[in-house]
Amino acid sequence: MPHKRIRLALLLPALLAVTSCDLPAIFPSSETSKNIARHFEANGQKSINLSVAVPRPWEKVCILGPYMRNEDAKAALGFEWDVESKTEIKTNEGISLLLFVQGSEVVEYVQHPRHLGDFTNLTMRCFPREKAIVVQRNMPKKGWAGLFPENEA
Repeated sequence: MPHKRIRLALLLPALLAVTSCDLPAIFPSSETSKNIARHFEANGQKSINLSVAVPRPWEKVCILGPYMRNEDAKAALGFEWDVESKTEIKTNEGISLLLFVQGSEVVEYVQHPRHLGDFTNLTMRCFPREKAIVVQRNMPKKGWAGLFPENEA
């Protein structure tokens, strides 16, 4: 019996160290991501109005999916922004990156866990604030289950 306790005492810290590496992909890492997840949940996981979920000033939101690099960010944003050093999007397939833009500046970025609203179907797309409403589609004509612009079937 004492041997089992010793093994458990040795195994538990190792297990926590390994699993903690993936925590950003499991839990929202920012207050803004938590607000987006709460908004999605409050709407029965059917829609998210980003202008309501993210009330601070911004003009457009651009979305990047897993494995995006700096050149992808530049193509989507229209200006350079270093996603590779500021985010995990280049290597983390469990998140989508939402870039909130005012003028030619990213005023906030969110690494949002995909299981709390999957934005990856919107990769490389930008939406003005007034059209930043997305709806959940479980059987889309194109892509996989996830969020799509409200005005697209």
